[in-house]
Amino acid sequence: MNGPGKQRTPAGELFAEGGALGSVMSGIDWSVTPLGTTDAWPPRLVEALRIILFTEQPMAVFWGPEYTMLCNEAYTDIIGSKHPGALGRSGRDVFPENWELSAAPLFESVWESRKPSLVTDRAFVIQRRGFLEQSYFDVSFQPLLLEDGTVGGVLCVVTETTARVLSERRLRLLAGLGARTAGLRTPQSVARTVAEMLDIHRDDVPFTPSTWCPRPAGSGSPRPPPSRRRPPRRSGRCGWNGSRRRRAWRRGWRPSWATRHRPGCRARCSRCPARRRWPIRWSGRTRWRACW
Repeated sequence: MNGPGKQRTPAGELFAEGGALGSVMSGIDWSVTPLGTTDAWPPRLVEALRIILFTEQPMAVFWGPEYTMLCNEAYTDIIGSKHPGALGRSGRDVFPENWELSAAPLFESVWESRKPSLVTDRAFVIQRRGFLEQSYFDVSFQPLLLEDGTVGGVLCVVTETTARVLSERRLRLLAGLGARTAGLRTPQSVARTVAEMLDIHRDDVPFTPSTWCPRPAGSGSPRPPPSRRRPPRRSGRCGWNGSRRRRAWRRGWRPSWATRHRPGCRARCSRCPARRRWPIRWSGRTRWRACW
């Protein structure tokens, strides 16, 4: 089929069996593309189109010296907003953001050597969602040979690895930060080391605002955080010295018999088995009290 007109051709039959994407392809006027009308497509191109249309793996065919692109439904998720305008267009027009530097050398090497090629975790800058983004792919390039042995096109089998590559790279950054800051003791050295690590991994952290607030001059070393209330000083026997005991007694505090002795105290009072009392000097008079 060539646009609105219907014609029984091998390519047209594939379009009819290709589902939603086949319907899109059947509506394209192929006569205005470098491929020409579908009745003039070589059998090798039709065979490659049959392979990619009925597979779930993202695949694309770049045919002819212009690398005119045909792809399957799974490949449209990779090119994003470029679909369906990418069908029947040159690879140079489909990927202008990375064709000269990244894609063209790979296609030309396969075309000239007539040998398959495989690249893993290859970085490509693609504009597929309205902005440029760095993506990573495993791409297998397979030359499509004609009857005379020349290369007619290139078959690409693509697997996106962006999520895995970014996760591994960021984990390496976190591991490096932990390893290099483990033995540092001052805030200055920690801040310097973190800044150096972030500078090395600019692809993962392109912008990091940081503010260092030094202490005012003469303030000395940083104070430790406030600790809990200090426990009361203990006397040699029952935990209260004389002055603390007298102040507590003036305020009206009276300890219960259960709290007047610490475990293991050597003192004895009237409630102890030995029934001993200790004289306590208080307010100018000697009073007999159980030791507290």
